[in-house]
Amino acid sequence: MQPLLLVTAVAGSAGLGLAAPMAGPAAVPTPGTFALMLGPVAAGALLVRAGLELTRPVPAAVARTPARAVA
Repeated sequence: MQPLLLVTAVAGSAGLGLAAPMAGPAAVPTPGTFALMLGPVAAGALLVRAGLELTRPVPAAVARTPARAVA
């Protein structure tokens, strides 16, 4: 999850920094705006976490399988 959080933070900061001068003072952030922007990001992070949890048995099964020689 750390790479996901790092990429999200860097991309969000860069996007905010680049868009702020163009938006100007007219773009006063409201709680609804923050929820609208952060909701999909949080949902995506939760989906990634769920995918990691669902596939957790796969690496364990692969690790238990003996290695075969490649011909």
